[in-house]
Amino acid sequence: MKTHPKPFLAYILPFLAVIPLTLSFYMFLNALQNIHTGSTLNALSLQTWERLNADLEFLSEQGDAVAQNPSLATHLLNENYETLIATMLSEKETRHIGLIGLANADGYIVTRTKSIASLGEHAFVTAPQGRALAAGAPSVRSIEVNSFDEHQVLMTTGRFVYSDDTKIGALFANYLLDTAYAQQLQHERLTSIAEHAEVGFYTDVYGIYSSSFTDTGTAETIHAYFTPEHLPAANSVSFLTFDGHDYVVKNLSFKGLEGSHTGALIFLPIVSQSQLAIEAFIAALILALISDFVLSRSKR
Repeated sequence: MKTHPKPFLAYILPFLAVIPLTLSFYMFLNALQNIHTGSTLNALSLQTWERLNADLEFLSEQGDAVAQNPSLATHLLNENYETLIATMLSEKETRHIGLIGLANADGYIVTRTKSIASLGEHAFVTAPQGRALAAGAPSVRSIEVNSFDEHQVLMTTGRFVYSDDTKIGALFANYLLDTAYAQQLQHERLTSIAEHAEVGFYTDVYGIYSSSFTDTGTAETIHAYFTPEHLPAANSVSFLTFDGHDYVVKNLSFKGLEGSHTGALIFLPIVSQSQLAIEAFIAALILALISDFVLSRSKR
């Protein structure tokens, strides 16, 4: 039986079908990624907020316990600062507090567990948490620009120290939201949701202060890019490409006691648009070839 060659159009039809198929697959993959990205960002944001609130609660409880230590009040009244710093360092280690600062009744810092030699700061004047106590607040908790170093992000709690019913000072229990804190948060809270998610902390006057990126080059790129002028809008979602990777970035904004702005940037790596297009094209080509093969076989 004589066979007739296939018309030229029959050869190219499968490939012509690839164009609309590619577009359809691309739109589908893009929509799928957007849905997944949105839900993942929400989960990462929730975990970040839960960790920050849990740590604020922990600092409040542990700081209150230190302030109620009878020996601390005795040493503060007697101005026995060498013994006082030893007591505070012991409490810091035992209670897993990041930093402790202690002010006298007039609000002057008389001892601290970091930068021990840097004393005399008038906390009731220079620090928002100190001003809040001086204004009558019984206790405070917030995330602030560090008044001692404005490029740092400080999680802070404050309360008065009493001897009987008399206020004799104020104690501040804090965490610096530094690189170690960012990496711990990333490891304990974020990687279970998205393995390569990262987090960074910033102040609106300095930009990125710390991040969980372990690669030195990437961390330096992040720090160099996110200056105050390039910080995303508060609580916004944006897209960023650096070091050959695409990220969606969510800004979690923290408002301090007096309106200062700090925050966390959550970095979620995503498949690039070009990669999505390639994947859509491959899927469309495979489907077109399979369809052509099945149709050819059915006509025999």
